[in-house]
Amino acid sequence: ASSLARDRPGSAPPVVQPAQARTKSEFTRMTARIGGEIYGTTQKLEKLAQLAQSKSLFDDPTVEINELTMIIKQDLSSLNAQLREVQEAMRLYRNGGAKRQQETHTQHIAE
Repeated sequence: ASSLARDRPGSAPPVVQPAQARTKSEFTRMTARIGGEIYGTTQKLEKLAQLAQSKSLFDDPTVEINELTMIIKQDLSSLNAQLREVQEAMRLYRNGGAKRQQETHTQHIAE
């Protein structure tokens, strides 16, 4: 393996489960982590573009291009899964908020 394996975040923080994401601060942490990973993936895409444009006769970047392509695909898959988790967390948060609002409304009407 090349230095590309080092570029992958190997020990990412544990993913917050959607049911646990009940506060704005947890949502902010989740989205900040996603933002950081998007930045890292963007850096890898830039490196891939540079490698694809290189025209060296003696240093064939094919293996490095293939490795980087695989890593980027894995990163994108992970990002998609995290975005789905954020969407689910927001859905649960909104549904919980709507339920609390309905309970408050019912309580006020009953009084």
